[in-house]
Amino acid sequence: MCSENENARVRGQRPADRGFDDSYVVQMQRLARQATILTPNLTEALLLLNEPVDFTEFDSHRACVIIQRLAQRFALSQVVLTGVPLADNRIGVYGLSRGGRVWERTQDRIPHSYFGTGDLFASSLLAGLLHGLDLEQAAGVAGDFVAKAILATDLDQDQRFGPNYAAALPWLLQQLQN
Repeated sequence: MCSENENARVRGQRPADRGFDDSYVVQMQRLARQATILTPNLTEALLLLNEPVDFTEFDSHRACVIIQRLAQRFALSQVVLTGVPLADNRIGVYGLSRGGRVWERTQDRIPHSYFGTGDLFASSLLAGLLHGLDLEQAAGVAGDFVAKAILATDLDQDQRFGPNYAAALPWLLQQLQN
């Protein structure tokens, strides 16, 4: 893990394309300094580090470098990087747990995109942590929850309404009770 391997090629977007101007990035950086656990998606992570938002030639090694740089820059012991595009139509979540342990979780990329998935991920990650899961386990549950919510969403639904998280809540509650 965290070694250079097959690269994923994904065209990046300019920060302004996603509504991130310079003052927004500065405010994100201020907020990140107060975090206990930082959970940016890839775009947010690159902006936090003042790096160009470019997803070309992206691989596990680069993801690991980014989480370690985020931890160092914002003096954090726990970071979870989401939405990392990988080769073979996979998507990854990379984490840094207390004690410096780096880990990765990958799954098939679902070809649908909805607003609010980062919020769902972060809230279900916190639910897992509050129920005694470690960071990696909680991230696995959170990633699976978001995937189930996306898969339960009507394909004709406006993506601005977000994924159908209500359909996946029973599964999430069952995971937290185990």
